[in-house]
Parts: sequence; structure tokens; C-alpha cells
Amino acid sequence: MTQKLESVQIKTQEDLLTNLTGLYLELEKAGNNELSKKMKQLVKKASDREYSIGFCGHFSAGKSSMINEIAGHEILPASPIPTSANLVKVRSGEEIARIYLFNGEVVEFPAPYDIDEIKGYCMDGEAVEWVEIGTKSSFIPDDVTILDTPGIDSVDDAHRISTESALHLADLIFYMMDYNHVQSEVSFHFTKKLQEMNKPLYLIINQVDKHQESELPFSDFKEGVLQAFHDWGVYPNGIFYTSLRDKDLPINQLQEVKDLLSSVWESRHQSFVKGIADSAKNLVMDHIDWLEDQDSEVALKWEEKLSTLTSVERKNISTKIEEIENDIHALGMEAEEAKTEFQQNINKLLDNAYIMPFQTRELAKLFLESEQPEFKVGLIFSKQKTEKEKEERLQAFHTDLMEKVNAQIDWHIKDLLTRFCKKNGLDERLLNDVYQLEVPIEGQDLRNLVKKGAKVTGDAILNFTNDVAAECKRKYRAEAMKIMENWVEELSSQSHEKVKKLQQELTHYSEYKEALQKLQKRSQEIQRVKNYLVDLLENGPKESLEKEKERLLSSLLYKKGSVDTSFKKNTEKEQVEPSTSDVPAEIQSQQVNASEMVSKIYTVTESVQQIKGLQTVVQQLKEKAGRLSNQSFSVALFGAFSAGKSSFANALMGTKLLPVSPNPTTATINKIKPVTEEFPHGTVRVQLKDEKQLETDLAFSLKFFQYSFTTLAEAIEQIPVILKLENIDPRQKPHYSFLHAVLKGYQNIKNDLGNLKYVDLEEFKDFVANEEKSCFVEWIEVYYECELTKQGITLVDTPGADSINARHTGVAFEYIKNADAILFVTYYNHAFSKADREFLIQLGRVKDAFELDKMFFMINAADLASSKEELQIVKNYVNTQLLSYGIRNPRLYPVSSLLALKEKEGHSVQDQSVMSNSGIITFEDEFKHFIEHELTELTITSAQLDLIRVHQVVNEYIQMATIGNDEKEARKNILLKEQQEILTILEQIEIDSAKKAIQMELKELLYYVKQRLFQRFTGMYNESFHPSVLLDDNKNIKQALVDCLDELLEFVAFDLLQELRATSVRIEGFLKNQLQFVHQKANQKVNHIHESLELTFINPDKIDIPELKTIADTLDKSQLAKPLSTFKNAKSFFEKDGKKKLRDELEELLQKPVSDYLEGYFSDLSAYYLEIFMSQTGKWEQHATIEVNHYFEGLFDVMSDKMDVQELRRIEDQVSHMI
Repeated sequence: MTQKLESVQIKTQEDLLTNLTGLYLELEKAGNNELSKKMKQLVKKASDREYSIGFCGHFSAGKSSMINEIAGHEILPASPIPTSANLVKVRSGEEIARIYLFNGEVVEFPAPYDIDEIKGYCMDGEAVEWVEIGTKSSFIPDDVTILDTPGIDSVDDAHRISTESALHLADLIFYMMDYNHVQSEVSFHFTKKLQEMNKPLYLIINQVDKHQESELPFSDFKEGVLQAFHDWGVYPNGIFYTSLRDKDLPINQLQEVKDLLSSVWESRHQSFVKGIADSAKNLVMDHIDWLEDQDSEVALKWEEKLSTLTSVERKNISTKIEEIENDIHALGMEAEEAKTEFQQNINKLLDNAYIMPFQTRELAKLFLESEQPEFKVGLIFSKQKTEKEKEERLQAFHTDLMEKVNAQIDWHIKDLLTRFCKKNGLDERLLNDVYQLEVPIEGQDLRNLVKKGAKVTGDAILNFTNDVAAECKRKYRAEAMKIMENWVEELSSQSHEKVKKLQQELTHYSEYKEALQKLQKRSQEIQRVKNYLVDLLENGPKESLEKEKERLLSSLLYKKGSVDTSFKKNTEKEQVEPSTSDVPAEIQSQQVNASEMVSKIYTVTESVQQIKGLQTVVQQLKEKAGRLSNQSFSVALFGAFSAGKSSFANALMGTKLLPVSPNPTTATINKIKPVTEEFPHGTVRVQLKDEKQLETDLAFSLKFFQYSFTTLAEAIEQIPVILKLENIDPRQKPHYSFLHAVLKGYQNIKNDLGNLKYVDLEEFKDFVANEEKSCFVEWIEVYYECELTKQGITLVDTPGADSINARHTGVAFEYIKNADAILFVTYYNHAFSKADREFLIQLGRVKDAFELDKMFFMINAADLASSKEELQIVKNYVNTQLLSYGIRNPRLYPVSSLLALKEKEGHSVQDQSVMSNSGIITFEDEFKHFIEHELTELTITSAQLDLIRVHQVVNEYIQMATIGNDEKEARKNILLKEQQEILTILEQIEIDSAKKAIQMELKELLYYVKQRLFQRFTGMYNESFHPSVLLDDNKNIKQALVDCLDELLEFVAFDLLQELRATSVRIEGFLKNQLQFVHQKANQKVNHIHESLELTFINPDKIDIPELKTIADTLDKSQLAKPLSTFKNAKSFFEKDGKKKLRDELEELLQKPVSDYLEGYFSDLSAYYLEIFMSQTGKWEQHATIEVNHYFEGLFDVMSDKMDVQELRRIEDQVSHMI
């Protein structure tokens, strides 16, 4: 909705029905089918006087159980897995179930009916619109309906949409969350939308019986809940904390919920009409949004046309057009007006130019006198003297005159021209004309102006000087105007260019004006419709709609349909049975355990250690005995926050060592290790991050706020600025919290950065749970003696799957790869989060690449199950989800950490759940079998084969020792030849085919990496470009789009890195297979030469995962951001094809970068693994050569009588008893 309307008062139900009918007809006439349908539903609600309470929230927060509690008996199937894909209405009255189909028909099931069948209809979101269940209830009034909506955090987006589309029918809304799932972004987003609906909104935090006061005071928990919602701008009418399991719990506010409902129901008639009117108002605003979107493509073109203008420029378009037209007109006259102005200025200048002052006039007089016929100077040589005098007088007059002309005319004319040039914007190169201006006024010109016969009188002098002045001015005027004529022509050409540009600008502004007028007209029309619909809602129609209202009410009567089995397809969904992980009750008697094998090895190696030919195999046996006798195991524990990971770890240890909190904490890596002499029980080592690690983590979080830094001090200085931000994007929230913790704790810990600290167990808990300390921790080691660690197990409590620390993704994979066992903890009634899903997908990628299935999955808090049947349903559901992530036949265990701790403290828990015990014993027994047998089985089997080989070699030595001397000599020659042939084989072993096979395998693996990435691309895109982020009321929608693109690209980069990590495990396994293949080929050739010689295979060294770089650094984000310009508005984007078009464009743009990225890694990984393969084959060849030489040396010793045959027989007898 674009905005909220003020509440209106409609006096009677009949008025309301009439007004809603009018609105329905208008929406239907406009073609808004979705909203006309919703308005029709409001008409039915008003007609039936149906007051509705809506329940929405997490899929297993207990909505159905709460409704059953309110009704007074069980009417809805309650389940910890999603059980509804559409709206379920519960009403008090006739006991009947009605299934409303999208085709308009209704199927009825009178009581008693099969609840499982009804449940099947609830799950059919394609054919079934909603389900209505009638029940006898003494608490719920007859005209009240309870709405049960699908879980908004279900894995199916359709469930969320179904919930959103139903809540317009609710007069009051309860949003439910379970105790461990309060701080969920989904909850914050959804409740904020609910608040905008202008309906009473209450929050219910259910299952508070999970709260442990010893871990967190309940008052602090409540304060944290309230603050979290306030931080998101959500201010509910109230918050209730409830438990349906322990109704006598002091903190249980279940009765307060019922009291509120009683109060609401008593006053429902007073608020009923207003509530429907408010819902109708919301629909009116939604219709206005819909109208905005109808011709949005055309409007977008108009908006795009105006996008370059500021709001002020838009406002002044008409004024701007008038200005441009005036400028065009002015430019048309500019040249002539400029010329006229110049003429006026030059005339004024010349008229005022005074070049004949007294001195000059006196010189003019003398000059005139010299021009008289009778003028004569001297008696002797008078002619020459006279001519000289005349010339001197002319020169004197001319020189003085030119001084006056230069001062009074020449400089001013040039200045006038210069100013004209600059004023009119002419090219300053034209000023050369001015600089070169010279007006010739010669002495002869002055003589020519002397009138013949004129006497030298006062008048004659005046007339002459006037004529001289006029001539000078005439000449200057003529030269100046000659320049001006050229300049005016240039000015005309310049003006013409300006006019062309202005005419283009005028065309643009005319188009702007047209676009603005169309937008204004469109806006005015939409405003007219809005005003009309609001008036229709408030004051009713101008004409009678009684007939239309009657027809509409008649159409609301449902037509009864028949049961169609096709609608029951969801009732009989195939259930996937999980593997039972059962271990046979009796382990086969012939199976050898680790200690027995160690004893056998030491017995055999003690007997044969002096036999030269067995040195190699004896050394291998001793190494295996060492591994079996000094066993240590690494067990990695994974799970998202609130899954009960720490609680489960405590249950395994039998003590509350790790702090537990329902709130997410900054992740640290906690290792619970067996005690040693150096590190006794209770030793805690805390490794703090060094400055570089802290800078890496800060850089990762600061980039979400578009900040960067060069030094740690600069990064710390930036944090207070970020903490002052008012509007925090959901994606920024965890980083905001991290930065807040860093700022709070930095001063206290800055001097210890990079240090290894020793603390006690109490301080350890503070380093784990206190964010202002834990954010600086790299890892913690706790040396703790308990039954778990006594088995040689190190329990690694890893960062949550949803850790914000980017480095933890790589750390987590190292544990997935190298840990001896992986334990994943999920919560009984929690959906898998995005972080869970990505982690489980990664497990699925590598599960089959390991020699052993080392993964165990815990369904924690299984004591919440209401029945054994429900528990089995949950197991089936989790198994199905794991299968969808590529994890086949998982070892799955329902457990209760809470009950397990009680059991280990000696308390009975038999009657505290439907389970006879906590389930921890079953897991521990099977896990112990895994540790003691499956993990050691490979080593034991290998050692057993080595013992058999020892026996075979000793037998062969005995045979060789008993043959005759002649035959021994012959055999020696043969053996020498065989030894040389075998060594030659080892030197020339062919590995090219194996190298090509490794490259082919890698190429194929990377090919499928790209295929899987783009198979997942739509899902990644949908999660990144989510309706909760791209809202039309977002003030900075462009930035929101860029943020969505950034998230998508990060998702793509993350997925590629995860795929490459998984590829490294697969190719490592393939490389080992190729080493075995080389070994087998060599053995075949060796056996062909010497049948009884069997080379032993040595396992390759540990292979590190190569350093992997993200694709994000190579992507051209400016190119990828171009399609974002097609975004019009949220409604068009999500409800039309805008979302699909953008997705297709982005997918196409990413194809080449992804191919180039993987092609680059094909080269890098090929080189990396081929180098390892060559190194390992070299080590194998070296080992095999030593083994061959030892073997033949032993044979030669036997045939040289260096070994006692009787001693060999005694050894053979002893070895035979060991195998």
C-alpha cells in the first residue's frame, strides 16, 4: 500500500454491505480480479458477521496447538513440520469440514470425518483455496472464526504468499514464534508488514518452557525481544509468553491470551464494522497501487524522459520553454542589434572625441599661414627656407594632431571593438583585427583639406580644424565599420548555431512538458479514482445498488461438489524411510579390535625384525601399531544458532561447560581436548586475533555500509558513524552487531591482540558468550577430563553455519574434510535456514567422496514430540530434506540434550517425554562403535594384509633355504635377473595415461560445477531479489537493487568457492585411485616376473586444499548492473515478468565470466594436482625400490645360509597363529 487512510465511520452493517458492493463492482469493472475477489470475501465476511482472529508465524511455533487450546479440544493436526499450504478456518458451531475449491465448488465432510484426509486437503495448494472446520466450543462464540495460516518460514514460498493473501479477513492478528526462533529476519520483516495493515497486532512467544533461568534471566530475555522488534520499527499492541506443555509455568501467559480473546469477543460488535472498513481501505490502496502498475511501462517511458531533470527543473518546465523561445527570438535579432548598438556607441565616441584643443588649433593656424601663397621666409635663399618652414609647420601640426587622435579616438575605438568582441562571445582570435587596425592620416591629407583662396582668419581656422577632425573621425569610422561588418557576419553564424542548439533544447523541453502533462493527467485520474473509491467507502454510492448487492450475496452461496480423488494426491505422499543406522547387536567374533591388532603386530615385528627382506613391511606395521595404540580423534560439531549445538555438546560431556543462549553470539572455534601432562584439567587457552585478522573481519563487515579503511585505527574511528545510522538494512544487521561489539570491547583488548591467553573456566564462558570479547577470539582450547575426551576425542564446537565471519566458511570446510567425524545438530521444530541449507548442500557434495560415512545428524529437542507417530513423521521429514540436499541414507538420531544432561546427573526422565529416554545413549553407543571399529577398520585390515604378507615371505624363505646348493646357485642368477627387471619396471613405470585421466576427471568435474551453479541460479536470484527488500516505499530503491545484485553475486561467488572446495576433495580421491592404479599395474608386471613378490601401497601424504580466489574480484559489476535499469516498481517486478526478465539477463551475462573463471581454475588445479601426483609417484617408486631390494637381499641371505632354517620355521609358526 502506498499510504494509510484515516479511519472512517460506517454506521450500519447494511451501509457497509452496500458500500463494499460498490467497491467490488468498481474493482471488477477495472479488471482487478485478485482484489475484487478479496473484496467479495469481505462482503461475505460482512454478510455473515464473521469476526476473525488470525494466527500466523513460524511453521512449527504451535499455531495449530494454540488454536486447539482455544477451542478446548483437538480439532487441527499439530505437527512440527509444515502441514498446511493454504488457509484453514475454524468456526464454532456445526461439526463439519468444508473444502473450498478454486473451481467454486465446496466438498463437505460431516462429522465424524478422517482428520488425515482433511490434512491432505490442507496440503493441496493447487486445487484447494481454503479449508473450513466447524467444531463445538464453549469458549469460541458462534460468529467468530479462527484463521490458521501456513508457516511463513516454510521452504515453500507459496505458503508465505497464501498467508499474506488471507490476512485481510482478520480483525485481530497473533504472530507466533517459538522461544528459540525469535530473532529471525523473517519475523521482523513480516511483522513490519502486518503493522502497516492497521490491525491490532499481538506477538506470542511460545514454548517458553524451554527457558533455563540459570542460563539467562527471563527478564533479560523479554527485554531483548522487545528491543529487537523496536529496532526494526515494530511496536505490537502486546507480547505474550506462553507454553502449551507446562501450563503451570510461572512465566506462562496462556491465560492472559485467553483473557484478551474474551475481552475482544465481548466488544467485537462495536469494532466489527470498523475492522472490515479498515480492511476495505487497505484493498482500496492496493487497487491504487494496481492502477499505478497497469500502464506502468508507458508511464515509465515518461518518467525516464523526465529522469534527467531535478524536481525544481520539472516544476519550471513551462518557464524554461518560455525562456528558450525568448532566447531564440533574441538571437535572431542579435547581430543587427549588436551592429546598431556598435554604431551608436562609435558615433557617441567620435562625437565626444575632442582632438582640437588650443595648442593644436595654434599649430593648425601656423600651418594654414604657411599654406598662403604670399608666405615667405627670409631674403636670401628664401625659397629653400620657405619650403623648410612649411614642412616643419606641417610636421608639427600633424604630430600633435596624431597624438590627440591616438589618445581620443584610436585607443577608444579599439577598446570599443574589444569589448564588443568579448561581450558577444566572438572568437578572441578576431581581436587580431583590432590589434592590426591602422588608420592612415598623412600630411598630404591635411594639405588637401586646406581650401584654396581662404585667408587665415578666425573662422577659416575653425572651419579647417573642424574639417580635419571630421576627416579623422570619418576614416576611423570607416575602418571600424569594415571590421564590424565581418564581425557581424561571424556573430550571425554563431547565433545561428546557438539557435539550432536552443531549438533542440526546446524540442526536448516540449517533450518533457508533454510527458509531465501525461503523468499529471494519469496521476490526477488515479487520484480521482482514489477519491471516488474512498468516498464510495465512506458515504456509499450515489445511486441504489440493492439489486447488485442481492446478486452478489446470492453468488456467495456455495455450490456443493463431490469428492475428486485427484484432490487427495497429497494425502498419500510417499514417505522416505530414513536409514536406521542400527548396528547388529553382536559384533562378529572374528573381528579384531585395535588393541588385539596392536598386540599381534608387536609380537610379529619382534620375531621378524632381524630378517633383512622384511624391514619395509616391519616399519609399516610399527607405524600402524602406533596409530592404533595412540588413537586421537577429531569430531567437528556443526549447526545454526538456536539449534542446541552447545547444549548437545554439554550433553555429550555430561556437564554444562559451554554457555547456552537463545540469542546468536559472535562465533568462536571452541576445542574441548583431552588433558595432557602439559595441560591438566581446566586449562583454557584463548588465542586472540591479531591485527591483520581483525582488519580482515572489519573490512568484510564495513563493506556492507560502503566503508573502507587503510589502518585499524581508521576502521575503529568509522564504527561510531555507522552506529548512528537510523535505517539499518536486514543484511547489515549482523554486521552492525559485530561492529558494535568491536567498538565496545576494543579499548580493553587492543593491547592483547595476537596474544595467547590462559584463563580459568569462568572467564572462558565470558570469552564465548560475551560478544565484546568473543568478537576478538580466533580459537579457544579447553582441556577437560570427561568420558568423551577420555576416548581420545577432541570435540570442535565450530562457528554456526550462519556465522558472519567470511573466513569461517573455509575453516568449516577444513573440518568437514579432515575431521574423523561430523555431527550436525538441527532443532526438532525448526525449518532449515539458508545457512543450514548451504552447509548441508556442501556436506552432500562431499559425502560420497569420503572412504567412510562419517556424518551423524541429530534432531535435538525431540522431547517436544507429542507422540511417537509425530516423532517418526519428523524423522521422515528431516530425512527427506537431507535427501534433497544430496545426503543419502543419513545416520539420524532424535535426541534431547536437556533430558540427556538430567540422565547423566542421575535423574530419571522416563515420564518426561514420549521417548523412554533422552536418545543420547543410542547415539553414543553407535558413535562409540564407529570410533572404535569403523574408523580403525581400514588400518586394521591393512595391518592384517601386512601380516599375511609377512607369513608368505617367511614361507618363501624357508622353501629357498631347503633347496640344494646347485639349485641355489641357479636360482641366484635368476633372482638377480628378476631383481634388475623389476627395478627397470619401476624406473620406467608409465604414468602419462594416469595424468591424462586426472585432467579429464577435473575437466568433467568443473563442467558439472557450472551446470549445478546455473541450476541453482533461479533460487539464488529469488532469495537475493526478495519482496521484503524491494518495497515501493523504499526511499532508495536504486541502492536496494544494487544491494540485491551484490548479494546475488556474493551468493554465486560463495557457491563457486564451495563447489571448488568439494571438487578438490573429489579430485584428491581420484588422484589416490590413480596412484593405486599405477601401483596395481606395477604389481601385475612384478608378479609376472616374480610371482610371490607383492609390493605394498603407501597412502599419499595429506593434500592441502589449494588457495582459492573468489570470482567476485573479477566480475564487471558496472556491466552486470545495467539490466537493473529495467526495474519499474516492486509490483510490476514481482507480479509481472520483470523479475524473470532481469533474472534471464543476469544469467546470460554471468555465463562467460563463470566459464572463464572455471577455465582458469582448470589450468591452476591441473598444475597443482599433477605436481602432487608426480611427487607421490616419485615417493612410491622410491619406496618400492627399497622394498624390492630388501626383499631380494633377504632371499640372497637365505640361499647363502645366513639364516637359520629352524628359526625361520619357529617364526612361521608364530606368525601363522597371528593371522
